[in-house]
Amino acid sequence: MKLPYLPVPIVLKPVVEVTVLGARPVVTRALVDSGADISIFDTSVAAYTGTAFDPQLQRRVSGVGGTIAADGAWVDVMVAKRRGLRR
Repeated sequence: MKLPYLPVPIVLKPVVEVTVLGARPVVTRALVDSGADISIFDTSVAAYTGTAFDPQLQRRVSGVGGTIAADGAWVDVMVAKRRGLRR
């Protein structure tokens, strides 16, 4: 599947517009990382959409800057105005 690359300062990255569904859906951009095990959104997205965190989904997340405890939740995300992905 080919995805459009949007200019992000200095480097082109695969970014898509997504709608995070919930009590109040929000449209935002998401970086496509086909090697990622999870997707991360800012906590303000959870607050806006009314998403409740599940303590059982909390996990340690590591990156270049170190490791943090991240709260988790299952959310529905719509990509390209379609719920889910199709082949």
